[in-house]
Amino acid sequence: PTPTAELSSINGDGPGPATLHGYRAGAPASATHIRRATSDMGYGFLVAASSNEPAFALIGAIPANGPGHAFSFSGAFTEAYRIDLNTGAKQQLLTAPMRGASFLADHGGRIRFAYGIDVDQFAKVFYRGEDGKWETVYDGSKGGARFEPLMFNRTDDSVYARCDGEHGVGGICRWQPKTRQLETIWSARESGSAELIETFDRKDAFAIRTLLGRPAVVLFDKSAPEAQLLVELMKQFPGSDVR
Repeated sequence: PTPTAELSSINGDGPGPATLHGYRAGAPASATHIRRATSDMGYGFLVAASSNEPAFALIGAIPANGPGHAFSFSGAFTEAYRIDLNTGAKQQLLTAPMRGASFLADHGGRIRFAYGIDVDQFAKVFYRGEDGKWETVYDGSKGGARFEPLMFNRTDDSVYARCDGEHGVGGICRWQPKTRQLETIWSARESGSAELIETFDRKDAFAIRTLLGRPAVVLFDKSAPEAQLLVELMKQFPGSDVR
């Protein structure tokens, strides 16, 4: 539930609803060594589902109180957890280098980015490499090419991101972790309101849907099977926003 910042689960066929994270999570104490959900005060959000382990997911939590959480008027440092979707038991993986950060994980379930608006009111993006150390790759207070990570490509060697584009009003770019280079895929001329269209397995993107006025689609991977299918469907429904 969004107003209470809780995370809940339910079986695909309907039964088994449970609160996994939030102040109402957890069952009454009992004599057992089985790890289970515990009550948490704070804001929880889903980071990524696990394709390799369907019973687990990555979540982020911005705690409201408790020892070591360092909550203040400026907010708290976001924590990342691996959560068991059956029991609600959580294992903390890391803490973001900034308060109120969002996370982005690669397809291997490794959290690579922490980003958001910092306490100085400037946007910041941090990247976490194989050594597990956070590195600042964009700091709005120092200028440079702005970007906000959206999703990894299929091979995890580049990241789709929102950026300023060639006209300074918004666009979609591709950022390379190895080279730290930002490549523009699409640039807006009036408004950067747009979204990626993902492949069926959600491991890559093949097009961009622009949302200014009449929706339109820009294909940047025309060889993708999903692109060919979308083109054929658009022919069958001219003038419609085909999804």
